[in-house]
Amino acid sequence: MQLLFYSMFMKKKIFYLLLMFFTGATFSVNAQIVRGALIGGVNLSQVDGDEIYGFRQVGANVGGAAIIPFTEHWTLTLETIYSMEGAKQKAKNLGIWEHSYYDSIWINPYNDVDSFYLNGAYNLRLNYVRIPIVAHYVDKKFSLGGGVEYGRLVNVKEQEHDIYNTDFIADSAYNKNDLSILADVKFQIYKGIYLNVRYSYSLLKIRERTFRDVYNLRKTTNRKQYNNILTLRLIWVINDKGKTLQRQSKEVLPY
Repeated sequence: MQLLFYSMFMKKKIFYLLLMFFTGATFSVNAQIVRGALIGGVNLSQVDGDEIYGFRQVGANVGGAAIIPFTEHWTLTLETIYSMEGAKQKAKNLGIWEHSYYDSIWINPYNDVDSFYLNGAYNLRLNYVRIPIVAHYVDKKFSLGGGVEYGRLVNVKEQEHDIYNTDFIADSAYNKNDLSILADVKFQIYKGIYLNVRYSYSLLKIRERTFRDVYNLRKTTNRKQYNNILTLRLIWVINDKGKTLQRQSKEVLPY
């Protein structure tokens, strides 16, 4: 048991050390060129493949970024973000009671009660530390970008039918690592202040789950699940109108 906890601790320690290294390396490119940024906003998210539809789960998207301006029109951004994601559905009046046994088959995934009520309520929270890398084309006060992001799952909370908490299932079911592709648009609304809209989608499955048809309990379906996220943020860029790498390379320094 001690060996298991030590292994988990070392994995998390290595992950955060790598995170600090890559962030620090970005800022060390050139302190006068790299532009820092503070980020705050919200995610509207869903999970494709969970039989629940709509961007109903609301969560925070906060962190910081380092922006490298190569030219007046091209930049590269490295972010470190804490992102709250998941899926959500309100309870419905389905009026369905299920017995834990059906033709000698155990069908209750929640606890040891003999019967349970299905109302369709669902609340999934997936909290990630994410590292997006985004290339932007900049045109005056507007920029369009695309990139990829790595996500490390740090916390899971999953609840079904209001009263059945399945944390013990979710903790082992979801992949700890996520890789997503993203598209990004920014609009300048004031000096150094930008409105940012981002869309991201998982390239790899985050989970594979078996669903049982409530009207035909012998019928099951296996589905792969993917994060599907729409993000709205405000970004404050420090030293927004500083030099670019291209401009600095052309300057002749006095001796």
